[in-house]
Amino acid sequence: MAAPLDLTNPEERKAISPAARQGFLKIADCWHLQEDDARRLLGLPTAEEYAALKAEEKPVLSQDALERISYVLGMFKNLHIALNPPLADEWMQRKNRNPLFEERTPLAYILEAPDQKEACREVRGLLELHALDQDTEPYVTALKRAHQVSATRASGNSAITRA
Repeated sequence: MAAPLDLTNPEERKAISPAARQGFLKIADCWHLQEDDARRLLGLPTAEEYAALKAEEKPVLSQDALERISYVLGMFKNLHIALNPPLADEWMQRKNRNPLFEERTPLAYILEAPDQKEACREVRGLLELHALDQDTEPYVTALKRAHQVSATRASGNSAITRA
């Protein structure tokens, strides 16, 4: 078994970046992502950086971008296991009744999240459960509970009152 990739290593990032870039661009096309949404999904701050990524065939992507692409690849794979085309490619932009998304599209859920990379991880996890035909309710309940705790901490409120 091969050793896991070390994304902190520039040489390993250089080796996998072209394939990761190509895979991401193909998925963005399959999902019919607007360029701004694709850029934000990758965590790139400017349209110029996304244009450069599209133009450069052999980029060296950051660790953050490669991790995000990994989540996107997992989402894509699991969508195509769980759903038939074209629904698998439309799913990210369709409003969703799952309590995690609160009637938003999964893409909007990710792009509106305070931590987009974490939201990508969450959606990938949800889709893994769907692909395995597992109950997603406990996972979503745990995520929503964690979101509530994070929001409480961020607002400075404590669930513990002191006498």
